[in-house]
Amino acid sequence: MPGTLNQRIMVVAGALTLFLTMAVLYRFDPAQNWFFPHCQFHAMTGMQCPGCGGLRAAHVLLHGRVAEAWRLNALFVAGLPAALAFAGWRWFERRRGPGTFRKLPLAWVWIFVTVVIAFGVLRNLPGGVFAWATP
Repeated sequence: MPGTLNQRIMVVAGALTLFLTMAVLYRFDPAQNWFFPHCQFHAMTGMQCPGCGGLRAAHVLLHGRVAEAWRLNALFVAGLPAALAFAGWRWFERRRGPGTFRKLPLAWVWIFVTVVIAFGVLRNLPGGVFAWATP
């Protein structure tokens, strides 16, 4: 296995943290338990931020309820496969060796930022046109 001992320890620690986080999220519903964080943007403005409903969506996704997760936060559900693909791409790029790592094009960063902002604006428009985007 390539990499230093510290890198291996970090990978194992990250995997363990991810597993424990998913186990807690599977067992405890964020809508019913006080120890999950609450959206400060929503508390201050009454509007939904692009991440509102994301924890609840992750909880129901872990239980296999994709349609309900989509209703809670479509951006999270749609973005999850993209995030996993990006993580896989980064992992394969690092495995190619030093000096071969390619940076993500800046255009992709701007596309991501634009999509997140647009989702946040659309889910707060009055009139119910984008009611599907509000948890």
